[in-house]
Amino acid sequence: MHRNAWKKSDVIRSYLGGIRQLLPLAEQQIEIMMRLIETTQSGVSRVLDIGCGDGIVGRSIRSVYPECTLVFVDYSEPMLEAATAILPPQPPATSYRLADFGEAGWQKDIAPGFDVIASRYAIHHVPHEAKQRLYEDIFEMLNPGGIFINVEHVASRGSLGERLFNDMLIDTIYGQSEEGTTREEVAEAFHNRKDKDDNILAPVEDQCGWLRRIGFVEVDVYLKIAELAVFAGIRPDESGT
Repeated sequence: MHRNAWKKSDVIRSYLGGIRQLLPLAEQQIEIMMRLIETTQSGVSRVLDIGCGDGIVGRSIRSVYPECTLVFVDYSEPMLEAATAILPPQPPATSYRLADFGEAGWQKDIAPGFDVIASRYAIHHVPHEAKQRLYEDIFEMLNPGGIFINVEHVASRGSLGERLFNDMLIDTIYGQSEEGTTREEVAEAFHNRKDKDDNILAPVEDQCGWLRRIGFVEVDVYLKIAELAVFAGIRPDESGT
């Protein structure tokens, strides 16, 4: 299993302090996530944030639903430490779980019954078979009518999309680099970054197909730019809708 880089504090600091803030349409991704929740849910009581990082997804949801219970899950202790530093645990309203969601049984100590399950730039670190198993787990953990939203790094169908994505990030990083740094130096550092081998990307069309096969409805891509996508699905309620 990959993802060893995300257990290293220096990689975490680099990501939280730099690259994540440079991702295209970062604010719009969170906005679309919130609009999906507000459009589909009459209220939100319980939220599961998978691969929580510093907890931006859960914190964004709580800003609109202040009474909701948040469960944060990550396989990286440094990430959980970053999250708890911002939003300390307050059982049962806020809890943190160290769990490898790429492994079967990761959810055994987490009670089901969530209105919202969301993830941001985490699930692409696990193999495709594990992704599909995780999506099945998520389906079972949602309340009927509950929504799953994934803000994710996805694979391009061809080389053009990958080149476009890489160039966009390199140009953005270069634009904020120290004076005297060349674009070539930025590109070399980007292509040789420590976390690159941890990416196991799948096309968003394939992942939407997996969700539909499992039983999710209203499955669609609600925002996409190059290799970044927001896609979602709903567990049908008792009426099948």
